[in-house]
Amino acid sequence: MTDTSTGELTWAKVLDVHRQRGSIAMVSLLAEHTEEERRALVPDIRAHLKERDEDWLRWEQVTADRALLKVSGAACLGGPGAIAQWLSRAGLRTGREPWVRDRVVQALAIRPATWLPDIARRLADRLSDTADQDEWALVDQLFREQKLPPPTNAHYVRGWFDGHTFDRSAAHLVQLLHADPYTPAMLLLLFEVDEIGRRIDNNDRWRDDRPEAQWAHAVASLVRSDGIDRATVVDACLSRLLRGVPAADARGFVRVYQALAVTDDEVAARTVTFLRLLPDAPSTVAQIAQAALRRLDDAGRLSADQVVEATRSVLFRPEKKLVRAQFTWLDKAVPRHRGQAGELLAAATSVFTQSAADLHDRALKCLARHLPKLTDDQTVSVRAELRASLDMLGGPARMEAAALLGEEPAAVSVEAPGPPPFVPRELPDEIGSLDELAEEFAATITGRSSGDWWSQAAPTDPWSVERLVTAVLRESARDREALAAALGPTADRFDPVVHQYRASRGDAPTEVRSAMCHILRAACGQGGGQGWFRGLFGKGAPAPKFPSTLSGPQRALMTRLHEIAQRLRTPRPGPHLARPATAAGCVDPARFVRELEEYEASGRTPWAADFEQALLRLPRDLDPDVVARAGRLSSPAGTTAWEVMVSGGVLDPKVTPGHGRRPLGLWERRDPSVDAEHYRVADIGSVPEPFASGLLAPCLFDVDNVGRAFDSGFFHEWHLDIRCWPMVMPGHRDVVAAHMISALMCAPAGSQGGCEALPYLAEADGPAGDGLATALAYGLVARTAEDRMAATDAFVTMASRDDAWDAGAVGVAVADLTRLGHAKANRLHDSLRQAVDTGAHAAVWQVMTGLLPELFTGDAKVTRLGDLVGLAAECASRAGARGALEGLERYATPKGSSRVAVEARRLHTVLSGA
Repeated sequence: MTDTSTGELTWAKVLDVHRQRGSIAMVSLLAEHTEEERRALVPDIRAHLKERDEDWLRWEQVTADRALLKVSGAACLGGPGAIAQWLSRAGLRTGREPWVRDRVVQALAIRPATWLPDIARRLADRLSDTADQDEWALVDQLFREQKLPPPTNAHYVRGWFDGHTFDRSAAHLVQLLHADPYTPAMLLLLFEVDEIGRRIDNNDRWRDDRPEAQWAHAVASLVRSDGIDRATVVDACLSRLLRGVPAADARGFVRVYQALAVTDDEVAARTVTFLRLLPDAPSTVAQIAQAALRRLDDAGRLSADQVVEATRSVLFRPEKKLVRAQFTWLDKAVPRHRGQAGELLAAATSVFTQSAADLHDRALKCLARHLPKLTDDQTVSVRAELRASLDMLGGPARMEAAALLGEEPAAVSVEAPGPPPFVPRELPDEIGSLDELAEEFAATITGRSSGDWWSQAAPTDPWSVERLVTAVLRESARDREALAAALGPTADRFDPVVHQYRASRGDAPTEVRSAMCHILRAACGQGGGQGWFRGLFGKGAPAPKFPSTLSGPQRALMTRLHEIAQRLRTPRPGPHLARPATAAGCVDPARFVRELEEYEASGRTPWAADFEQALLRLPRDLDPDVVARAGRLSSPAGTTAWEVMVSGGVLDPKVTPGHGRRPLGLWERRDPSVDAEHYRVADIGSVPEPFASGLLAPCLFDVDNVGRAFDSGFFHEWHLDIRCWPMVMPGHRDVVAAHMISALMCAPAGSQGGCEALPYLAEADGPAGDGLATALAYGLVARTAEDRMAATDAFVTMASRDDAWDAGAVGVAVADLTRLGHAKANRLHDSLRQAVDTGAHAAVWQVMTGLLPELFTGDAKVTRLGDLVGLAAECASRAGARGALEGLERYATPKGSSRVAVEARRLHTVLSGA
């Protein structure tokens, strides 16, 4: 063993002491030497850190090495700033190892005493969301030993809370807090820091059987026994709720409020605060405020103006439980405040801004009960607001309101406005320069939300693809050398990206970002040689090699991009036939024929995928003169174009609904007890002539059960390109929609990918049959609000267009998903409610005519069916619908009191015209 008692201080000696005698002896060794001698070790300490980072396989020594570096750095580094930075390094975290923290404190004790408060404050400032509890404990220990007031930053407060929550040294949380001198200051900071509320709620829910371990109980006990000012704590709690908190945080602070048992006198002293909680606070908070204010009113301690303010605040809220409770309060408040009864009843009309018909009925009953008892002067304001609200009421409610006003219903009839007119997207500007082209390539290839390999990229913008393709082909035909020079630096920047996409297996790129990287390199002439080209794009040109699970539209899209890379590698300039001329993606037929004439005049043949894509993008309405001009073409391509144009474009295949079972994922296949669920999918008819031998059309037609491409439990990168699919066939949205189902069937379970393409699909042309109906059905019942919003936008777009669209097919598709267990009524109601609010009530009623008979007569149990029936009654009233609805009599019983029965009777009344 090396003698370490005397002599020069070296890093080898420190390592030997640490290895042979432990960290305590190492600290003692360092303490025996001067500051200058210890600082001389800093280069060796940093070198050891670098060596340890490179030798990452020595995992069994990680904790010991981290302790060595942390303690030696605390003892040797120069200055409080350097020490704090060193101790905060993420690579030196040792987890929950109290002995390491103790050695660090011992090492800091040998430094100048004036440094310690500064080090403690710097460490507190460097606490972050990723800091572990041991880092907080070091800060806490240093502050307490230096007798400093506690830090007030959020990270320390959270650590203090967690430290007391999980401390097992005391059996009683109140005793632990009572013994802590930091408690009075920290208790109020709990109401200032985010996430503390949800932590209180989580802790107290888990310990419902142990009140002594609950934070709400502890706060109330400290207020009673430790002299902490009660009014200050109550104000802090209410102030936090008033500033706005997520519902998860609100639940914790509500627990504290309830444990404090706030008295009516305390509520009366804070009436303004409680009134301000009513409009926007989470429902649990608003419910507490409403109950407290009602108690004051029952005791005669609330003015009529304050009741009016409370009523208007609550009746604007969507929670029906709160609204019903407010009407109960209002029924008792009107006789109590007789002198201002008119203002109270006028406030009741605020509920008409909501769309729920049952709440409208509740308000009208309240008005009918009290209005006859008022004087003429008091009824003026009530009648004025009721008259102004008539255009927000459905047919039956409008007639009741007219009766209260003493007017004929016909005199107050209001025509329900329809959805806003459809306005096509504007055609984006072309890329105007080589510099802009390079920037667009970089933006498209690097379209990720972060630099992490697991992060999800942003969805691909279809027009980014088209603008890049158009510009790169134009510039290549104009000056290939200038194009290569301008794009060279960008291509070099993304060189590593190319080689990670199946190049070794010979597969072609399967998603746009990879394909664009290949196109970028091809435009620069990089790589060179046929071997490089085959390595990138697969063998057997012109048809690239794709995985069997790649969906049809994506296969067609990538085939075309593959061909564009080929064009850039060969000096064969020619017109870009598939260049879109409309925002939906259709080509200009006149320009298409003119460019085919150029090909004929030069004796060259159009590129196959470019030519076929242009045919698939032909609009449905063709000028006869253009068709006649195409008939004069003599080349094979010209003849094919004329045959397609004379028949009115690509023939529509038959899209029929079907059912499929999703393929099981890898781990599911290993479990024999797992069975694949059934899904609603769509089948697509045969390939129309003359496309049977084409490159693109065989990918898009003659497909049975397109849902087979769905791979359970795996997010396909090409799902990010799904917004590009409608532009593959902008005149055949039903076909594209049928293919989209392979991604959209994940939406009810919450998986991402697909719904963002639905608005683009709705803006396309062509039949809107079972494919589109099924796609919209999956989107309308999606789990995430973002997906449902995209589906609702598409639905409203379809309703606003002049197409002869049968929205009832969407209802049939949703009913099928309900039977299969993939649809929830509350999600569908939320989506259709938004559509009604934009004026699409007629289309929503069509959905109901397809949906409700299936639900009424089927065996599936549907929760919140009453909400759907109520929405149907509202839409039927606005649309002026009449007639019978199969199965409605089963629920519209005269004596039924359930929500479904009440709304079914309302719907029956509307449809019968009574």
